[in-house]
Amino acid sequence: MGCCDSTLLDYKPIDYQWDALLQILINNTTIEDVEITDHTITFNGKYSVWCQNYPYAYGTRYDSIRVKDITGLPTIKTRKLLQKKYIEWFNAKYVNKFYKNKQKNYKTL
Repeated sequence: MGCCDSTLLDYKPIDYQWDALLQILINNTTIEDVEITDHTITFNGKYSVWCQNYPYAYGTRYDSIRVKDITGLPTIKTRKLLQKKYIEWFNAKYVNKFYKNKQKNYKTL
């Protein structure tokens, strides 16, 4: 088997129930309702979602070991939407604040 014959995207099956719920969470959650780390997003303090290893494990429930009914991946479309929102929210919460504070410090010199 060559390097391109691997079916890494099929590592976990698509879980359409989780996909639908994740789309609702992404589209109906504001930045104030999410907690972001370098590898997860937690929606409303309840749903932790893995946001690394795009696209292979991206979008799986981070606590899916304890959740028996949700163990698969969202669809590629939802993973792309999640990635876009993760970058947007991460920048808004951390990167933009960092540069604003840095600019404020330069103005006081």
